[in-house]
Amino acid sequence: MNSRAEGYILLEILVVGVVLLAMTASLRLYQQAMLTEEIDAVRTTGVYLAREELSRLQWQAAKRGLQAGQVGWLGAKEQLQMNNGRFVVQADVQPVAENSWQVVVTVDWQSLHRQGKLQFSRVICRQDGAKGLKS
Repeated sequence: MNSRAEGYILLEILVVGVVLLAMTASLRLYQQAMLTEEIDAVRTTGVYLAREELSRLQWQAAKRGLQAGQVGWLGAKEQLQMNNGRFVVQADVQPVAENSWQVVVTVDWQSLHRQGKLQFSRVICRQDGAKGLKS
């Protein structure tokens, strides 16, 4: 065999080795991207659950007012298990003034790889429909 041909074979083996190393490194990046996507999906679901809970509490305050204390999830129970995560939604209602409440909604979740917690706070006021109207 020609010595020049042997040099090219060695070069080809080195190039294939570098390509294989790059492929294995990219698989690790792909795995990390999938994990990040799952964590982001669960966190985003938690944000939407908290917003829904705040909306339901605001509706309840407008209709009949709120009672001080702990309030559990007001929506459908099926919504507490989505995107490979289990959620617990809890609201703490404290009166601020007449027809006004400080609401802190806490969302805890457990996913396949992580657990997390979000808290949102809002002051909810009950609007009296008779005020401001001229007769």
